[in-house]
Parts: sequence; C-alpha cells; structure tokens
Amino acid sequence: SEKMAKADKAHILSDYLAAQNIPYMGARSLDEIATRLIEQKRDQDKVHISKAAWHVLEEVIAIDCPMGTAVDRLQQIARQADLSGLDPVLQALATRLEIIQTTAPTYLDAARFGTGFGRRFMYYDGFVFEIADLQNDGQSAYGTGGRYDSLLSNLSRGAVELTAIGGVIRPDLVTSNRAEAAR
Repeated sequence: SEKMAKADKAHILSDYLAAQNIPYMGARSLDEIATRLIEQKRDQDKVHISKAAWHVLEEVIAIDCPMGTAVDRLQQIARQADLSGLDPVLQALATRLEIIQTTAPTYLDAARFGTGFGRRFMYYDGFVFEIADLQNDGQSAYGTGGRYDSLLSNLSRGAVELTAIGGVIRPDLVTSNRAEAAR
C-alpha cells in the first residue's frame, strides 16, 4: 500500500542518516525528504545526452582555476563546443568579477573558481561562494553562501518574486585557524 511505501522510505532514510551519523534537522519530514530524493533520481534517470554533450559537461564540471581566468576558460569551452547564447551569462560573470576586483583588489589574486563546488547546496540556484584558508588545509571554510535567485518564488508558488543572498561565517574556524597560525 502507499502508506506502507511512505513509511518504508522514511524508515530507510532514517536508518541511512543514523548510519552516517547525520543528525536530522529542519522542518521537512523524513517522508518529504525521501520523496524529493526519489523524484530527483527519476529526473536523473530520464536524462539522455549525447557523448559530445557529456564531454562538454565534464569539461565544465572540471574547471578549477584562478577566479580571474574563469570567464576566459568558460568562453574557450563554449567556442570549442560551438555553443551560442552564453554571452549574456558570461558577461554577467565578468561584471561580477569586475565588481569584486574593484571592491577587494587583492581578493582575486587568491580566489579560485570551481564549478564542482556549488551544486552540493541545492537551495542556492545562483552564484555560490566559499571562503577558506588555502595556506592551511583549504578544507576548513570560514564562510559559505550564495544567491537564491528563484527560491522565494518556488516556496511561495510564484507569489513572491525576489532574489536574495545568504551565507554563514564560522567564527570558530576563523579564531582557531588564526590561533594555529600564530603558533
């Protein structure tokens, strides 16, 4: 029965979270989360792309370069794949980088652009960022965040059209890494 299937999904997810030592938190029920994961898997299974398109996606996903060269790298991939229509998107990225360069001139010297980074945060659907100490281990992010370009519209079923930016700063990591550096 459908009720039994829902209970099974929630039970399996609960067991998985416990086995991975992941605490359950948030307002969504385990059944809602399990249902969404199953929907995402179904959507993924429906996708069939050519080998050429897959190759382009692999190139894009593999980008990890200095922030200042990101637009050039993306343009190069687009040209090689004969993709058109990306100019407005790439120009928006170039404009964003120019603003960062103007606001924080030394930031781009150490900043990296990595396409593999952002997709683990499904609620961000725009530009995402992470601030980490590459001199240390590079794994302890001081802060992370990004843009919610359609989140509010999706949550309100179109009643609210508003973009936002959110993030978190981890003072515990900032202070612990500074203390380690001082030693």
